[in-house]
Amino acid sequence: MRRKKLLVASLVVIVMVSLAACLPNIFKLTIKINGQGSVTPKSGSRFVKNAVVKLQPTPENDDWCFAYWGGSNSSEIDEWNRILMDGNKSVTANFVKSYVDFSNLVVNTVYHVGDVFTDSAVGINFESFTSLDYQIIESGCAKIDHYQSAGGQGQDLFLNNICANFDFVHGLYRLTFLYGEYGGNVNLGINNGHFYNIENISELDGLIVDDILITVTEYGNGQGRMTLNGTVGNFVIGGQELWIDSVKFDM
Repeated sequence: MRRKKLLVASLVVIVMVSLAACLPNIFKLTIKINGQGSVTPKSGSRFVKNAVVKLQPTPENDDWCFAYWGGSNSSEIDEWNRILMDGNKSVTANFVKSYVDFSNLVVNTVYHVGDVFTDSAVGINFESFTSLDYQIIESGCAKIDHYQSAGGQGQDLFLNNICANFDFVHGLYRLTFLYGEYGGNVNLGINNGHFYNIENISELDGLIVDDILITVTEYGNGQGRMTLNGTVGNFVIGGQELWIDSVKFDM
């Protein structure tokens, strides 16, 4: 009986030693969330040493999109959203609103060249406008109104001899917005390198810029929708009697 007890005790010690030896090879993945969304696998999951883990960010709904990774180990995430578990890791998934509809701004607010505001983590600054005969206009203004001239709901951004520069810091692969065009010419800039000065937005339909396909759908009475499919980091739109609304994007 005594020999049997000693044997059992020895086996318990061996198992405990074996488990202790394995524990340093199990690592924890901590995931924090900013905005509305989730990530698979869930935070607190543990993995064996050197496991390659695929991170899958999922927005809460169509009003949100995944923007970028943050946190102390974000630089270790590759372009396929994979991370090597060679130690405990901590990352942050940042979700932002997937649209700019100007609803958070005060009606009748006026902006001039040099003014800046941020909406849905997108920086928007106002720049000079170029007339059809290529005269630079610095005296234009933009205004928040509620006449729904772009065909959307709620508030619009009215551009009167001024350009709005949308800076998508983390880049996106699709951009769409509603417009109402009621006179004058239009300026369009893409990725800080391509500028177009045209009489009508419809002239841009079918244009390919830096592998970005521009599609213009006309709804009639000056209203329509422009869509850019491709990698967009920077986008400029300006007009003389131009309203825009519902700027929606996928990052």
